[in-house]
Amino acid sequence: PLPFPRTRLHELVLQTCAASGRRDASVRFWLTRGPGDFGIVPAPASEACFYVLVMEGFPMKPEWVDQGIAEVTVSTVPFKPALLATIKSNNYLLNVLTAMDARDRGGVFGIQLDGDRVLEGCVCNVALVDRHRRFRTPQFTDILKGTTVRRAMEIAGGLVQQGLVTAVETGDVVLDDLYGADELMILAGDTHIFPIVSLDGRTIGQGTSKGQPGPVWRAIQAAVQRELQAGTGDNFVDVPYGE
Repeated sequence: PLPFPRTRLHELVLQTCAASGRRDASVRFWLTRGPGDFGIVPAPASEACFYVLVMEGFPMKPEWVDQGIAEVTVSTVPFKPALLATIKSNNYLLNVLTAMDARDRGGVFGIQLDGDRVLEGCVCNVALVDRHRRFRTPQFTDILKGTTVRRAMEIAGGLVQQGLVTAVETGDVVLDDLYGADELMILAGDTHIFPIVSLDGRTIGQGTSKGQPGPVWRAIQAAVQRELQAGTGDNFVDVPYGE
């Protein structure tokens, strides 16, 4: 059971943000079993703990946004079972191995494959715009449905009226879909969305967008940045900084 009601956990996060005094920061929080012994199961007298950390945001290379990233697929690292893959936990061993394998081969996050089926990056989701201008993501049955990809899908739905996107779809995505995409992007936490301009050494895109950040990514990125600057909407909550 949770040590506090969800409403109390929410209050603790906001109170910690306010106590930090930071107006531009990243927040991390962990719910643990609390202090224990070296046994496998929680010690009988242990009490669950909730930790909240407010810190300066993670530095990201500006060229990842301006120029895009060269990424690689990873098929040598076992994928998490659905139970662990669809929840936020501290079980990051396979995530770390995925990123290490990717960086050893010139990538950044790595895109995990299950055979020919596309899954996700080490700490991020993957989305593509295909030749029919459909915004597509792998289905979320055995991968995490991240908050950033969820918002990107909502924004992409609004791009249908502008003619940039014809549909927003979730379903099976295979490797050839990525290789043949007009656009690829990585969607990570903290509203980080990076265009992928090459995959496994193959240039992504066609025409004027070949090997460059594409128009759909640019539209989604701009929409997210506008929301961050405005600080209003369903995805925002007020922090009680006080006077």
